[in-house]
Amino acid sequence: MDNNEQVIITINTFLVWLGGGGCVIAASWILERWEKYKELASNTKMLIFFGLASALGIGSYLVGAYVPQETIAAIAPYFLIVASVFSYVFLGTAFHRVDKQDRTVEVELTDKTIKSLEK
Repeated sequence: MDNNEQVIITINTFLVWLGGGGCVIAASWILERWEKYKELASNTKMLIFFGLASALGIGSYLVGAYVPQETIAAIAPYFLIVASVFSYVFLGTAFHRVDKQDRTVEVELTDKTIKSLEK
């Protein structure tokens, strides 16, 4: 792939990714945002995680196999918009977290290092 080439995710490539193991990543991402999930016993969490990942994987296969291509083509522009918004929000949130990190630890360590070198 050329460095100037853009990678645009389509519904079909997303479904392949989801069915090929991406369902585990998606399930993890979804469940980690559910506060009640974090409070559950570990065995219960494992069963819910397995169920959601399986449902996403099987669902992606069923959509790819049984939804007519005309329907997929009709919703493709909307999928691209949602995928783009998700990407930009995710990147923006990640940048915001990094940008707002508490820098007092760096200052304290630097002051300690300077004082230890002065001795």
